[in-house]
Amino acid sequence: MIRKVAEYLSLIDAFVGGEIDADEFSGRYLEKFKNEDVALPEESFMVLDGLFGDADSYTDDEKLLASLPAFYLNAEQLKEQAMSAAVELRLVEAREAARSRPPSKTGRAR
Repeated sequence: MIRKVAEYLSLIDAFVGGEIDADEFSGRYLEKFKNEDVALPEESFMVLDGLFGDADSYTDDEKLLASLPAFYLNAEQLKEQAMSAAVELRLVEAREAARSRPPSKTGRAR
């Protein structure tokens, strides 16, 4: 797994596992993603970019949530998006790892 992607997964897992709350996750995630200085694999980037939009849409302001429920996310909705992103990132990483493995030798040489 690419180290940078693992760092994002660690942050996501901390949020999903209840170690940090939605406010802390959103702030840390937005800051990390905005200041990323390493190119990420395209598929991983797309997942992380989607979660960036979700983190940016998070609010605990009930008036905002009520005014534009299709845009703003509450803490539980953000957690659901984070869980989905973690699953997708792990799938992407598994596909990448499978592609980078040398072909297996099946059968015996004669």
